[in-house]
Amino acid sequence: MEIGGYKTDTQVGHIELVMRLHKHMKQMKERGRIIYIPDPICSVKVPETWRQLRKQRAGWHRQLAGSLWEQRNMIGNPTYGWMGMVSIPYFILVELMGPVLEITTIFLLISGMWLQVVDAKLCMVLALLLVLYGSLLSACAVMFEVWSSRRAYTFREVTRLLLYACSETFWFRPMNNVFRIYGLLQVVGYGKKDSKNGKG
Repeated sequence: MEIGGYKTDTQVGHIELVMRLHKHMKQMKERGRIIYIPDPICSVKVPETWRQLRKQRAGWHRQLAGSLWEQRNMIGNPTYGWMGMVSIPYFILVELMGPVLEITTIFLLISGMWLQVVDAKLCMVLALLLVLYGSLLSACAVMFEVWSSRRAYTFREVTRLLLYACSETFWFRPMNNVFRIYGLLQVVGYGKKDSKNGKG
């Protein structure tokens, strides 16, 4: 109530509400905690087509950019503790700019190997380790969901989920990065909004 509730602006997301809550507590010098409740009281509509998936991911990235811009005075500001010094810089470097850095790195590595200025064998070993590490994390996330979920998963469902988790590095992650970069281009004015109100 004191911070004005949830903003209905489609350019910001729920993360902006958490930032405002944190800022308010620091400004009022109140002791409090923002906690995660695992039982959902809302749901996200699952995209049924590639176009819907693109709109969703681009929209989420626009909302992330909008939320960070709304609370830009917290960036690197020690007044706001971990949120200002660690969390928001992390969201900028890893979440917001991550897709650009990842795609650029892949392009530079391929170019470097083609121009023979990068050790191809070392790159292949490092790439294999990264793929194995990412696949292991994704598989662990799937197994944790299966273990902690209230619904019963069939063996076939678990097998399919693990297959997707272990292969997503090669198809979903690059595609998702492209969709997120598309959302970032929309923020800076180089892309066309997916709908009239800009909502993804």
